[in-house]
Amino acid sequence: MEKKYKILIFIIILILLFLAIFSFVEQYVYSKKNSSIITNIKNQYSSNENVIISGIANPNSQITIILDNKIGFIFADKKGKWIVNLGILSSGKHNFEIVFSDSENSKIIKTSPIFITDNIKNKQTAFILNSISKFFVAGLSSYNYPKELTTIPLSKPQIFNGKWQLVK
Repeated sequence: MEKKYKILIFIIILILLFLAIFSFVEQYVYSKKNSSIITNIKNQYSSNENVIISGIANPNSQITIILDNKIGFIFADKKGKWIVNLGILSSGKHNFEIVFSDSENSKIIKTSPIFITDNIKNKQTAFILNSISKFFVAGLSSYNYPKELTTIPLSKPQIFNGKWQLVK
């Protein structure tokens, strides 16, 4: 009888160990797949400066950039790096959002507004670390954290007509 209990306990320990390893691997893979970020963006540019934004996404994934209700698309390279030159923007406040898309879901990052001014005294890059992140399932069905509001605009964004170019 004691031998049966030892074998049973051993099997239970093996099952628990397997479940722990599986859970760790699943969490690791999920965190790697959802590591899309903006690595370089300033919140203020001069009126004669190209607005260049870069970041990291899933390799070969689509990145949708929404600037003042206009939309453009680029793709990350095979290492997941991307960079886009939005060109010189008019003076004033510009609203900016970015959507990282892969086959499973999308991650939307809404940044603070970008300001274009005629005179900038401090030209250091001001990384926007206060971005608000939300996860969206493919389509427009959204996943919200408790008590969080998701707003989907009713207007259809305009498509940029070749204004954006990929910077290498």
